[in-house]
Amino acid sequence: MKKWYLIILAAIIIAVVFFLPAEKTLIEKFDAPCPYSAPTRLMTDQKQWKKWWPGEMINDTSYKINERIFAPDRIMLNEITALNRKNETEILLNVQFTSVSGTQTGFTVISTYRFSRNRFKRMWQYFDYLKWKDEHKIISARLLEFFSDTKKIYGYNIEKKKIPNSPHLAITQEFVNEPDWNEIYGLINELKEYVASQQGKVVNDPIMNIFVEQGKFKVMVAVATDRILPATDRYMLKQMVLGNQLEIEVKGSNFKIREAQAQIENYLRDYGKTFPAIPFQRLITDRSKETDSTKWITTLNYPIFE
Repeated sequence: MKKWYLIILAAIIIAVVFFLPAEKTLIEKFDAPCPYSAPTRLMTDQKQWKKWWPGEMINDTSYKINERIFAPDRIMLNEITALNRKNETEILLNVQFTSVSGTQTGFTVISTYRFSRNRFKRMWQYFDYLKWKDEHKIISARLLEFFSDTKKIYGYNIEKKKIPNSPHLAITQEFVNEPDWNEIYGLINELKEYVASQQGKVVNDPIMNIFVEQGKFKVMVAVATDRILPATDRYMLKQMVLGNQLEIEVKGSNFKIREAQAQIENYLRDYGKTFPAIPFQRLITDRSKETDSTKWITTLNYPIFE
């Protein structure tokens, strides 16, 4: 009897080995609430892979998912592929993305697991394939999580808020060289003194813009006031429309501010937003008192049409 059991077991093993395919393909599809241009920018530029890759970035050409190491294989306008080779097996990971609507992108995650040519080795590799089958689902879930999160895509919370104050008094001044904070706060303090002389009150943190025109730095600073105050040749009245704005809070130096500006401008392009007024910085931290730039808090404010 035992002999027959062994014969039957051997026959089953041989049949399984014989009928195991040379490769298996897995497919997951999902829609993410982000514009098509966002994954296009982040996935077709290999320098951006570290932001969304669902694992560890080892170096520019090696990306890890659990214990598997993938190398970028092909990068196209609407898809990327990465390849893993180990112990006579090969996994080709392919991610495709297409526009579903202006604010939605469809993803297709395809992985092809290629077994060894040795049919007897395939039987043992099949257990690894079952493990990869679960990992494939995890990859899709992580991609969906990333491209559903504005902060992950752009690196900052981008919030839509109402512009809080309408009447402002502003000063503009040109500088040959980029002005330092003492010069900027000299203008801000001058505005505050004028507001006080008119029995007015400053009701928010100061705002600022710096433009470079013909090699000169043109600075505009403004303070919000509790009511409309008289303008002069020196002090301009600015009345903001109390509409919507996009706002990012940034902690750090001017380098961090420029980085955040680039990301909010990516957001504006991705969502096709236009703005009726020039953007501005709100100086939450008083730089004339706090010299440690890592502690500076600034908000970037972009008025938008809605």
